Amino acid sequence: MRVLVTGAAGFIGSHLCDELALGHEVVGVDDLSAGNPDHVDVPLVRKNVLEVDFDFRPEVVFHLAAYAAETRSHVIRQHIARNNYEGTTRIVSLCRRHAVRLLVFVSSAAVYGETNGRAAVEEDVQPIDPYGIAKYSSELDIRASGLPHTILRPHNVYGPRQNLWDPHRNVVGRFLGQTLAGEGMTVYGSGRQRRCFTEVSDVVRVLMAAIDDSRLRGVFSVGHEVPTTVLELARMIGGSVTREPARAEATDVLVSHEKLGRLGYTCPTSLAAGLARMRAWAETAEPWETRVPEEER
Repeated sequence: MRVLVTGAAGFIGSHLCDELALGHEVVGVDDLSAGNPDHVDVPLVRKNVLEVDFDFRPEVVFHLAAYAAETRSHVIRQHIARNNYEGTTRIVSLCRRHAVRLLVFVSSAAVYGETNGRAAVEEDVQPIDPYGIAKYSSELDIRASGLPHTILRPHNVYGPRQNLWDPHRNVVGRFLGQTLAGEGMTVYGSGRQRRCFTEVSDVVRVLMAAIDDSRLRGVFSVGHEVPTTVLELARMIGGSVTREPARAEATDVLVSHEKLGRLGYTCPTSLAAGLARMRAWAETAEPWETRVPEEER
């Protein structure tokens, strides 16, 4: 089967390409604004999704390309809207034009906003920042398109190949990078923010299943079940902590995975096991360049 993956050189995208290449003909698309081409072994088209075409004639499209900057999205609103929402409308239009058999979109638990101590279900949508708004707007466009689709909302995904040097996002990667550099881990505000950290292989397993499991049509949250505070995460990684003022972000991002669980899909990897795997990779990882929008600097 011919499969196209946008955001193929990114963190989740590169792992997905590894799995897809075992049984499918795969082409990746990535503008390398954040991705690393060394992580990809499939043919890679170096384009932004706003410029991509479907000369490859894919039967299935996995759309992961996005500028992932939730807490910073307030200061790069147009960049987020253009690359995340408008980019998705481009992919949807191409999928319709070429009668793609299935579109799989990686959304985000950012669509839930602040969950206030309860586990949000798929209908509890109330984004509180431009990133979440763009993701949900993309979902709505896909759902209105008439295309067969799977929309997955992962959250707080971590693992090998995550950027360790980005100062604004990916708390697990940032903490590991700071620790390995002999620096204190930057904790914003109280450190009591709760997240359910999800190992990347668990998410990729569900993405792969979407190809053949027709039950996985519609919208599903996907992630680990156990909440962990940012301070607890820092203690598990080990090392000193540096305090900074609180940022504009949700205190709780807690999500129910009951809908996906009823179909037999879970994200069972414990945070301890996932951190051990990620640390083993991080100890020899080489930095790569990322392009930050002017207004974010």
